[in-house]
Amino acid sequence: MDISRETDYALRMVAALINHPGDNPSVRSVAEEFGIPYSFAQSIQHSLTEAGVIVSTRGAHGGMYLAIDPDQVTLLDFVQMLQGPVLLSACETCGENGEDCPRKPYCTYDPIWTFAQDNLRKCLSSFTLREAANGIGPARLRELSNKELGVLDFKKEDTPEDDSDDEVADRIQVL
Repeated sequence: MDISRETDYALRMVAALINHPGDNPSVRSVAEEFGIPYSFAQSIQHSLTEAGVIVSTRGAHGGMYLAIDPDQVTLLDFVQMLQGPVLLSACETCGENGEDCPRKPYCTYDPIWTFAQDNLRKCLSSFTLREAANGIGPARLRELSNKELGVLDFKKEDTPEDDSDDEVADRIQVL
């Protein structure tokens, strides 16, 4: 999974609209503020307009403004709007006609990639655009990592040396 430069810049542009409501800045002013090449910012503006994220008007009193509620749209929603599904590996799409990989049923890595991908999705869906634009503090990150995102609950004393891998895996739980 790679957050593209377009998505990164789009998040910065949306943050400017979130943090300065009613200002309706121009693409040029936002591009200059965040060091985004102007032609790239125009392309991003077009993508955001097409996705229904912003409304853009031309003219002396024109500018951009949000068409969405930043308290209702998560980072996951936003990334998927611009980049498509959040995938860490091609396991879900590399099979025939975009289906699962044919090796998935016996692949030893698939459960690891799936676990990591599910946690990434859960993490990105835990933050709204407004939260991200305003900055996430350490306390909120601790709260999420301990409660909302889940942590591995693995008790070493519960795992005798001779347990099979299946028995050990049964004792690992995502809270």
